[in-house]
Amino acid sequence: MRGFVAMAMFAMSLQGAPIVFQATGTNSASGNALSASASFDIVGTTLTLVLTNNNNVSVPSDVLIALLWDMGTNTAVLSNFDADVTVGSTPHPQDLDATGGNGEWKYAANTAGLPGVTQHYGVGTAGLGIFTGGGGQQFNWGLINGKNANANPAVDGGTFIDNSATFTFTLPANFTGTISNVRFQFGTALNEPSITCATAQCTPSDDTPTPEPATFGLLGVAMAGLVVMLKKRG
Repeated sequence: MRGFVAMAMFAMSLQGAPIVFQATGTNSASGNALSASASFDIVGTTLTLVLTNNNNVSVPSDVLIALLWDMGTNTAVLSNFDADVTVGSTPHPQDLDATGGNGEWKYAANTAGLPGVTQHYGVGTAGLGIFTGGGGQQFNWGLINGKNANANPAVDGGTFIDNSATFTFTLPANFTGTISNVRFQFGTALNEPSITCATAQCTPSDDTPTPEPATFGLLGVAMAGLVVMLKKRG
């Protein structure tokens, strides 16, 4: 399996705007392309994360089932977790968290680090030894972007979100920090395909990719690496 960062889209303005991480790779188990994006946005004390699978699927390990990340000093307490199918995706409306919803997507955080990974925050629909309580249908309710014509029976009979879910949290009022070490997890286990955007090089199933020098420029702003500052706006 191989993968790389297609681009870090630093969508910035004087008022601030979402920061979008995009990663691509190839799933050696299926031969299918993997492509996903995660948009982080802060407005006041609300953090909004939009997670999207950009490719169709044929096997369970093509299904996007979790996002893991670090932020700031990894001590910020995120509260009021809410998860929903994004408007424009299907099935909508659908509440995905345990508070009045189906409980299939869960949130986990640990200042000492989440078990089995290097990240401290995450949302997921499979347990992975990280997420507990409610739901628990493994890759069901994971993210796809349509099914391949040759999808296997497990995928063909599965229940999925096509193609995006939105997660919101309340941040501490004084939060300032960065988003980094972003891991897109596919399949139902941590040893299945993953792409970790820890640096400008995005490497699958590898939390410590070899850094390669890179500089991204947008709107006259040059930034090295894939560690970006979230800025409050509004």
